[in-house]
Amino acid sequence: MMNNKWGSGDPTQYLTDNYYAAYDDHRYIKWDSSVAVNQQSYISESCYNDDRGGNWPTIVGEWSISVPDNVQWTSGWDPNSQKDFYKKWFAAQVINYERQQGWIFWTWKSQLGDYRWSYQDAVAAGVIPTDLGSVYNIGAC
Repeated sequence: MMNNKWGSGDPTQYLTDNYYAAYDDHRYIKWDSSVAVNQQSYISESCYNDDRGGNWPTIVGEWSISVPDNVQWTSGWDPNSQKDFYKKWFAAQVINYERQQGWIFWTWKSQLGDYRWSYQDAVAAGVIPTDLGSVYNIGAC
C-alpha cells in the first residue's frame, strides 16, 4: 500500500496487524514544486533533503531521472549533453532510496526515446552503470 508520503492518510489506520505490511512510495522530483529547478538543487534534494521515511518498510516503487517538461529539452537539461549530471543524479537517488528497503526505477524499457524514463536505454547511454555498487564512487553525495 502507499506510504504516508503519498498524502492519502494513514495507511495503517484500519489494520489490526501490519507485521507483513510493506509500503510503496512514488518519487518524481520533476513534479515537486518545492525543489528549485536547477541541477544543484536536484542533487542536494536527493542527497540530503529527501527523507522518504515514514511507514516502514518502504520501497520507492517508482522514480525516474526526468525533469520538468518545460525545461527537459533545453540546453541545460538536454539528455545528450548533460549525461554527467544525469549519471550523478541517478547515483544520488539510488543512495537515498537504498536507505529505505530498496527501489524500482520507473521502467526497464520504454519506447519514448528518452533514457531518463528507460533503465535499459540509460545503461546503453552510459548514464546508469552496469555495476550499481559503483554509484557510491561517483561522488554524488
